[in-house]
Amino acid sequence: MNIECILVDDEPLAIENLQNLLGIYCPEVKVINTYTDPVKALEEIPKIEPDLIFLDINMGRLNGLELAETLMWSKSEVVFVTAFSQYTLRALRANALDYLLKPLEPQELVRVVNKFKLKNQNPESEDRKETLDAFKTFFETFGKEEFPRKIRVPSQNGFILVDTNELVRIQADNSYCDLYLADGRKLTVSKGIGLFESILDQQWFKRVHQSHIVHLKFVEEFTLENGGLLRLKDGTEVMISRRRLKTFKESCSDLFTGI
Repeated sequence: MNIECILVDDEPLAIENLQNLLGIYCPEVKVINTYTDPVKALEEIPKIEPDLIFLDINMGRLNGLELAETLMWSKSEVVFVTAFSQYTLRALRANALDYLLKPLEPQELVRVVNKFKLKNQNPESEDRKETLDAFKTFFETFGKEEFPRKIRVPSQNGFILVDTNELVRIQADNSYCDLYLADGRKLTVSKGIGLFESILDQQWFKRVHQSHIVHLKFVEEFTLENGGLLRLKDGTEVMISRRRLKTFKESCSDLFTGI
């Protein structure tokens, strides 16, 4: 059984890794195209109609859940490739064909491909409407709450619930992070900045520097001073690294109307 697939991930190295694993462990799967731009993938999927779509979730311009929702009536099967927490994974597994957890494991990749083959050996035996209705229910239930409204931050005697709408910025210091809130509080946690980057809504929370995540809601001014500088509503100035400058400007163009 020959299977045509596409890979959608905004990280070229992740695409390369998955493509190599498919070539080694699943030679029956042919990668007919790869996309680092999910919007471009969305435009072309109806034209090429792949059997299988390996789809990352955390992408800047259009996340994987949003893309999959627009493909609800497509014949293509979706496999999410994700580093999301376990409760979300269980939900995805019940409604998409399956998921792969990063970092990818060859045996899991083989399992998913075999699941696709088994399902499509006798496609008439599966009630397509029931599958699509379940997929729709998933997005109605989980899609709008893909990212947590509140996060639990450990404190000396318990934990603090932080409303992400009030989270201004995060600054990393080695293996610690300082969380700055709109009410002036600063919370220090022994977690790396990568954790926060993975659980916060990447449409609004942007990693602008190796040591900084900024909530775009609180950005007041952008200037090219010193190569790229943000001034926030609380008076803080945050440098933007050169390699992240283009992505930051594109995000602002998508979110905010220019005049």
